[in-house]
Amino acid sequence: MKSPCIRQCKLDVHKEVCEGCGRTKAEIVNWASFTDAQRDRIMLRLTVDKYWPDLDLPPINLLVVTPARWN
Repeated sequence: MKSPCIRQCKLDVHKEVCEGCGRTKAEIVNWASFTDAQRDRIMLRLTVDKYWPDLDLPPINLLVVTPARWN
């Protein structure tokens, strides 16, 4: 079973998010019962959050390709 777990578990008690993998407490607890599609959606979200954490700012490649969209 795929998992984003990197064995660096530390739950941020204010956000209830693991600082190691980025999953919420509920996602960690229910991981085994999720379907493959549900796990894939969560892993996609974690990837986006990791590499594009500020959704108010576009990634640099989009800024170059379509600058009018954010100006």
